[in-house]
Amino acid sequence: YALLMGAIALFIVLAIVMYVTRKVDWYARDAG
Repeated sequence: YALLMGAIALFIVLAIVMYVTRKVDWYARDAG
């Protein structure tokens, strides 16, 4: 179960990172 839990945890972390970076306005920061 360790491998399964690790894969799920990695997927959750990746989803959180994608969600956070999607909310951040990168283009505005670079242009600023």
